[in-house]
Amino acid sequence: MAGPDRIRDLGAYGYKSGLFLGNSGHVRVTVSPVEVKADYIRSVLPKDETGPLKNGAVADHYEIAAPK
Repeated sequence: MAGPDRIRDLGAYGYKSGLFLGNSGHVRVTVSPVEVKADYIRSVLPKDETGPLKNGAVADHYEIAAPK
């Protein structure tokens, strides 16, 4: 049986490159006059939590500065 973070064949969906994170989660976006911040927050059942795979953990983060 596959683990909770299994990533399937992304090529079949047309993806060619990038950061691919499996599992359930949501994106939290914060917008301000100077930047946009985005965090991918994991959703993990307690029985599936292990090491770095924790419910509510930020799995990825990026920021985009406002144009000048």
